[in-house]
Amino acid sequence: MNDQVISLTRLIRWLDLKIQQAEAAGRHLVRLRVSVFSLGLLFTLGALFQPSMRLLWYALALACLMAFTILVIRHERLRKEIRRLMQRRRIKEGNLARTCLEWDRLPVKNYPVPSQHPYACDLDIVGERSLMQLLDTTISTRGTRILMDWLLCPTPNDLKNRQRLVQEVKRLPIFRDKLALEASLVSDREINGKEILARLQHQLSAWIPGAQKWAIIFWLLSILLFGIWLFFPIPTVLWGSAYLAYVLIFLSSLPALAPVFGRASSLQTEFRKLEAVFLLLEKKISKKAPELASCCAPFQDTQKRPSSCMKRISRVCDALSIQGNDLVHLGVNLLCPWDFFFACQWEKLRRQLLKEIPLWLDVLGKVEAASALATLAALNPDYTVPHLEVDQQSEASIQAEGLSHPCLAAEKRKTNSFSQKGIGSLALITGSNMSGKSTFLKTIGINLCLAQAGGFVCASSFRSSWFRIYGCLRINDSVTEGLSYFYAEVKRLKSILNAAENWNAPPVLALIDEIFKGTNNRERVIGSTDYLRKLTHNNLVGLISTHDLEVTRISDQEKGKITNFHFQETIEGGRMKFDYQLRSGICPTTNALKIMQLEGLPVGETATGT
Repeated sequence: MNDQVISLTRLIRWLDLKIQQAEAAGRHLVRLRVSVFSLGLLFTLGALFQPSMRLLWYALALACLMAFTILVIRHERLRKEIRRLMQRRRIKEGNLARTCLEWDRLPVKNYPVPSQHPYACDLDIVGERSLMQLLDTTISTRGTRILMDWLLCPTPNDLKNRQRLVQEVKRLPIFRDKLALEASLVSDREINGKEILARLQHQLSAWIPGAQKWAIIFWLLSILLFGIWLFFPIPTVLWGSAYLAYVLIFLSSLPALAPVFGRASSLQTEFRKLEAVFLLLEKKISKKAPELASCCAPFQDTQKRPSSCMKRISRVCDALSIQGNDLVHLGVNLLCPWDFFFACQWEKLRRQLLKEIPLWLDVLGKVEAASALATLAALNPDYTVPHLEVDQQSEASIQAEGLSHPCLAAEKRKTNSFSQKGIGSLALITGSNMSGKSTFLKTIGINLCLAQAGGFVCASSFRSSWFRIYGCLRINDSVTEGLSYFYAEVKRLKSILNAAENWNAPPVLALIDEIFKGTNNRERVIGSTDYLRKLTHNNLVGLISTHDLEVTRISDQEKGKITNFHFQETIEGGRMKFDYQLRSGICPTTNALKIMQLEGLPVGETATGT
């Protein structure tokens, strides 16, 4: 058990203790409230049955009322504190699950991936037991989208900004916790930016502002005439007609005003969550985090604070919520033009929000994405800051030491060092079944993916050029498109070759597992050899695994371009053992027949002796 797990476990136990103490205090307050209420009721009855001491009894009943009110306020505060503690515990449990890679305790979202993405599925960036499932601590759909964009569609232009932002947020654990906590205290549902913007698109009927003016005029006129009628003998029909005109305007406008209530009530919770999160981003940020301060600059404008705007529109939503009770709604609007006033306030704020909120949501999303990458780094102190060279004029290379896969448990990780440089260079990896070839390819790809997103990597050191990542590790045939496995693989390999032929873009990092395994041995060797030779003359650096030792002979023909590496195994006590260590050269052993024998399949002596 590492220090991070011990620390999180102790914190969760401490939070459990605080929750138990708070719940015990809550039960005590409930008993006190019942007791004080009962005493107040007795004192009130005493005033009824002992008129001579009525003043004393009423004083005691009033004291009980005041004490009961204080207890209610304290109980409500305690309930909020219990909820805060429970949400903090949930966040820490999520961090513990990420540290221990307890996948069943981590939520899986439906991450929409662009069709034919060059590596999203191959490197397990999305889906179950994926990098996104491990990383995703975002609280909004926009934050999730930006995090996915950083992982799946990164750009080198703002890499340094992303790296600085992630590194700064990593040093702010309280800030990261509050970012996740504040919104969850309002609701556990993530903030849906698309839904907010879609509902804000609906405009108030154009004739409502004009109807509001006439409604206010007739309402004020009816009040004025009613006041005059109280003191002077004027006809009742005067103020009655003015008031009737106001009522008719209100009733005729009701169908147009009703939808405003629906939209406001559906967004009320979203606005409260945004208010809580925006308040956090508006707080003075330490000078030690200049990139975070720069990112949150739109929230530092004292004249136009996003949280104030959220608070105002939340109040309007509260006011419009009286439509939920027909009697109260009708009664209030018969007294004053309540719906008209707040519907027009809603329209004014809606137009303002429609201009401002996309920027606010983008800023929040960037901070969330940086927080997700920073949390992974904070939970894994052995991760390191990668060094990426984005200058296309520099030699394409990738160098890593102590490299391992972030989605494997720490006790199961096997580290490897690897170095490759030069456009057109290929690393040809051979090895037995289950020896670690596929995992190694994914390890290279997923760490480069993290590095180019701006995050930390699972390595002791990591230096690399900027690459366009392409994978051919997980190919699925398609019944609906009529594609066989082999044809789907051919199409994927063709897309890699097409990308590598573009010399105006950064070089391609091609990760190909078991090249052409969908066809027979003879054609596989011929096809693989020709394909690899073609790759060496394009804008590409490649890592390719193969079972075919015949393919490795191409390294003799393409010296300086193709380098052989391998994984191997040993057999001890009738069982196969793997050390998952990358070695130079061609694999000296194979294990397919050995596995068949160990599992009791009928492998003949002729086959065994080959």
